[in-house]
Amino acid sequence: MRRPHLRPYALIAHRRMEDVENYGDAIRFRENLLAEAGDQTRLEECERFCVELEDELQSYLVASHGA
Repeated sequence: MRRPHLRPYALIAHRRMEDVENYGDAIRFRENLLAEAGDQTRLEECERFCVELEDELQSYLVASHGA
């Protein structure tokens, strides 16, 4: 798990299910690229996308938890 400190927010993650599902899809796609030793450019692009989704979800979950 890349951001274990987000586990406590699992109970409110349902509010952003589409984002959580998109993140899961992106992580699976990235893992497939890694397993296949895929195109490095695609892998880097996918990694940036995963980080952006992580940051967005973290911002939302932390803000929601404080509200």
